[in-house]
Amino acid sequence: MPEPITRIIARARRRLQGMYLWRRVIAVVGIVATFGALLLGIARRVIMPWAEPAVIVAAIGAVLGVVAWTLIRPPSRRRIALEVDQRLGGRDQISTAVELSDRERRSAIENRQISRAASWAEARSLDGFGKLLPGWRVIALSVLAVGAAIALAVPASPADAALEDRQEIEEILDAQAVILEEAAEEAATEDIAERLREAAEELREAGSLDDAERLLGDTRQELQELEDPAALPLKTALAGMERKLDKEPLGAGDTAQEQLQSLRDQAGELTDAERQQAAQQLSDLADGLEGSAGDLGDALQEAADQLEAGGDAAAAIDGALSELSDALQRIAASGDLADARATVRQVQGDVADAADRIGDGQGDGQGQGQGQGQGQGQGQGQGQGQGGNVTGGNVSGGGGNNQGGVTGGVGQGDFPDPTGEGDQDPARDPAQSTVFDPVGADRGDENRVDFDPSDPTGAIQGTTSGQGTENVPLVPYQDRFAEYQQQALDALDRIAIPGNLQSVVRDYFIELGQ
Repeated sequence: MPEPITRIIARARRRLQGMYLWRRVIAVVGIVATFGALLLGIARRVIMPWAEPAVIVAAIGAVLGVVAWTLIRPPSRRRIALEVDQRLGGRDQISTAVELSDRERRSAIENRQISRAASWAEARSLDGFGKLLPGWRVIALSVLAVGAAIALAVPASPADAALEDRQEIEEILDAQAVILEEAAEEAATEDIAERLREAAEELREAGSLDDAERLLGDTRQELQELEDPAALPLKTALAGMERKLDKEPLGAGDTAQEQLQSLRDQAGELTDAERQQAAQQLSDLADGLEGSAGDLGDALQEAADQLEAGGDAAAAIDGALSELSDALQRIAASGDLADARATVRQVQGDVADAADRIGDGQGDGQGQGQGQGQGQGQGQGQGQGQGGNVTGGNVSGGGGNNQGGVTGGVGQGDFPDPTGEGDQDPARDPAQSTVFDPVGADRGDENRVDFDPSDPTGAIQGTTSGQGTENVPLVPYQDRFAEYQQQALDALDRIAIPGNLQSVVRDYFIELGQ
């Protein structure tokens, strides 16, 4: 094939390949951007964290695919010859010359035809062959599609905010799950550890903070079912026993266990008086444990009987030590369970705080207002005099206490009257006093105290005018103590409060129980 024809075909190949490449790239970018804009528009309403990466990957993949396809599959020489004839007005000279050149034998006419095509190619350039870029309409449509995709991808959308909240929720739940897993590693029993691990797994899989809070509530309930109902009375009884031994020790040592061990070791060396004294102390301790630590109380009473009778006191004290060890183990197990419940309660509180802070994707407001009024009055009269008549008296009475609060995010609550109003309020009709005094009770009794006129100190008179004479409890608090104690302990399981405050409440009821 003549050199001019080969040269023009080579130049036309490069130009045609560039045209194909640019037009295909612009077209495929426009198509991907169009579908990408549609997907991003949906993603602004529906959470699709993969939408933007998918569009970017699709665009890059499409461009690379077009480039690779164009380079791997270049146009053939015959196709280029046809394009040269069509675009440069060759009237099929180049395509015919290419076809004739492939023949091994050619006639003189065919050779002259190839020569004329070579002369024509020598005088031609690629100025009118065609532009690299497509028409402006195609470019404009592609640019418009790309702009729409960018406009939908860059600004923040409600779905983006929801996605950020979701990611924050997952981070919070994962952090709280780690706390539960650490507590499971420190748990004393496998039952507690297994339940804490299950709670951590459920927490990570929770769909929302509200769901997580409910799951944690279920976990607390399940842990509560593992509670030994006798552990708290047993702890109270042993605390009372420790206090008694602090005041009147049985032997050397700081704890009940150490003192019993000391008494056991010295049982054979005690005098009769010391044996009787120790027996009486053990008997008193056994009486204090009756009803709450019966097995330990029986063992202590047996040791007291053996001491008093001069029997094998050491063996009996060993039995008491064994019962005491079992009781301490039960208390320790209860303490471990309480620690696990406190951990779950604290995690639940943190989750609740997080839900209040970010709203879990929605607004929530609640308002509460509470008011309490309580009061009591007491009247007392006193008089003193010397050498004459003296009338004196004083009346003292409590007014009322008021507490109220408003809590909530957006809601509204009623503020109570800050002045307070309760039983024995002087400005209130006595018939409405229902907290302590029976309805319709008198406001007080007037008493006159007369002494013998011959008394050199004179006559002493006193008057009282108050409501304290009617202010007596209708039910002794001892009869309701157990109920109040249980209600308080149940409240500790329902309310997320720090562990140190829980200890204060528990110790308070232990002290009251003595």
